[in-house]
Amino acid sequence: MDTCCMGRNFVLLYFTDEVVDITPFTDQYAALKDAPVAGGAIYIQLDDETKHILVVNQCLWFGEELDVSLFNPYKLCASDVHVWDNPCDTKHRLSIYDPHLSL
Repeated sequence: MDTCCMGRNFVLLYFTDEVVDITPFTDQYAALKDAPVAGGAIYIQLDDETKHILVVNQCLWFGEELDVSLFNPYKLCASDVHVWDNPCDTKHRLSIYDPHLSL
């Protein structure tokens, strides 16, 4: 997966005119045809009680078919968003940090 996937915890904002076929890494699974590309939003509340609406663009839309949304850490890092996704790292909590937003 080289993009992010929005599930039921996101609100759909728009569909683009694009759809993609998703090919799995093994022949044991069938490709998913015509997955829509979309933009969406999610409400988040941080530990300090601040509330934010996170808007994402150019993601795959799964809606009710996906219980949770999936963020690709490499895609986030390419956008200068820092991702700490190593549960063995004692210096950082599991988190996403955007230095431009102070989140």
